Amino acid sequence: MHRLCLTIIIVILPHIILCQLFDDFSSSDLSLWNGDVNLFEINDENRLQLADDDSGEALLYRALSYPDSIEWLMDIELQFAPSTSNALNIILAVDQINLDLASGYMISIGQSGNDDAIQLIEIDQGTQTVIAEGIMGQVSQAFHKKIHILYNENEEWIIRSTDYNTLLTSEELTINKDLIISPAQMQYFGIKCQYTSSRSDKFFFDNISIDEIKKDTIPPQLISAEISSDTTITLVFDEALSDVISIDNFSLSDDQSIKDVVLSSALQNTVIIITDDPIIKGQYIDLRIDGISDVAGNKSQEQTIELIYYLSPDEAQLHINEILFNPVTGGSDYVEIINNSDKIVDLRNLIIANTDKNTEKIITQSIILEPKQIIAMTSDKTHIIDTYQPLTEAIIIETDLPSFNDDEGNVTLMYDNGSELEIIDSFDYNEDYHQQIIADREGISLERISLMSPTNDANNWTSASADYNYGTPGYVNSAAQDLTDPSEDKVFLEYKTFTPNLDGDKDFLIIRYNLEQSGYVLTAKVLDDKGRHETDLSNNNLLGTRGILRWDGNKSDGNPSPTGMYIIFYELFHPDGQVIRGKEVCVLSRNLD
Repeated sequence: MHRLCLTIIIVILPHIILCQLFDDFSSSDLSLWNGDVNLFEINDENRLQLADDDSGEALLYRALSYPDSIEWLMDIELQFAPSTSNALNIILAVDQINLDLASGYMISIGQSGNDDAIQLIEIDQGTQTVIAEGIMGQVSQAFHKKIHILYNENEEWIIRSTDYNTLLTSEELTINKDLIISPAQMQYFGIKCQYTSSRSDKFFFDNISIDEIKKDTIPPQLISAEISSDTTITLVFDEALSDVISIDNFSLSDDQSIKDVVLSSALQNTVIIITDDPIIKGQYIDLRIDGISDVAGNKSQEQTIELIYYLSPDEAQLHINEILFNPVTGGSDYVEIINNSDKIVDLRNLIIANTDKNTEKIITQSIILEPKQIIAMTSDKTHIIDTYQPLTEAIIIETDLPSFNDDEGNVTLMYDNGSELEIIDSFDYNEDYHQQIIADREGISLERISLMSPTNDANNWTSASADYNYGTPGYVNSAAQDLTDPSEDKVFLEYKTFTPNLDGDKDFLIIRYNLEQSGYVLTAKVLDDKGRHETDLSNNNLLGTRGILRWDGNKSDGNPSPTGMYIIFYELFHPDGQVIRGKEVCVLSRNLD
């Protein structure tokens, strides 16, 4: 359903009676209002809402004294397409509240057809005449708008409008017409709703303000700045700017030169800066802004802001780092991502998919991820925090996720770059990747061990530690290993002694391989100190150039191997005839803290 919201402003000039009204309906008090007060309510959103249960008309009004210079402001939402049966009149100023006898002015919304426009109506002793209309079709459907109306000392009426979430209004019409009554004769402001039973609760109002117009003495304020392309910076200010603007008002750091500066003709508060050379992605630059004037001549002081042209998700090294796919009853899944690049990335429009179920969710908000930063995404942030009690530095974002199977499935990161749908990372998870000693795997996440090893290597995943509440959403994994230290050995142990007790510290043995070429086939097994077979770690598996194997300290039948010394025997065969054989000795201890 479309929605409609209006903000109305009217200005009138000649003498000095002060009039002030402001009601944001933050309390439930309607005692200052008159008319059909019983047909309106202040709802849970602190907005005035029509609250009838049948068809009819409802009038709400207040008695006021009007100054010569007036500004009407109002937010209005209509959750239907206005018509002659469902219409709204904003009574701006009349000499009596009975419109059959009154003189004054009002706004009318609600005609038949698709060309409905906002109408400015003059009332002369009950006779209504349309003296001006806005853009045709602007209010033919449910809408959410701001409207700004002025009557100035030149007897000039001006109507402006915009969507509710847009900062500035744009002009719809201008007409010269003097007042039929003086401001001294104006006595009432009101809202009149006409409706059928199905629309009897679909009128909403908020932030009604009537005040004397004030001279603008405040300089324009910058409200947003964004590098919108590799040669374009977009600046948005809080008001319309003077068209006297040039390159001299701006400068960039890092020897970045400006080619041109353009004030948007459609949005007078928007400035486009065009650079000579492409802006480098992932790095900060400084923009100096000085002497920007609004239409009233107020000039801003010099300021310097920091900008960055973020990498898109497909340009960074994003990896799936952790997943909870089998939450406790009533809980929610989470997916953790790490930015493994040295650049800053914006995750907006990243697609998180479950290819097994052919479902996906798109991140629509801007989420900034610094180099090496980790972020967890879940549909229920409160539950994840309460359950896993993450560290204070954890970053957890609430967003929609596709559903995941509790036993095995897929999570994939994708990005549509405009020409193709690119797969960034993908993980086919399985509950068998958990530590075998864990019987009940509900509520336990799978953590990635190393960023250097492939995502879909089963050896690269294990259960989160019990000491970390079986999950580390939004911060470093309990099982994470820094495997960046170089070694001249082609196969070697990351450490000699391990303690499989789920405390997050050396819970499994890591065997690393670092080969000069891919294509080797690996056979690896564990023998006890007497040469007896304990388990197989790899059985003719094809390898890349580097990665890991992992032993969890269990035998082939799943029973735990006892404390003692063990031998890791390995053989690697390459199609070109090269053979690498060797063994490594380790110690399994089930008694160390």
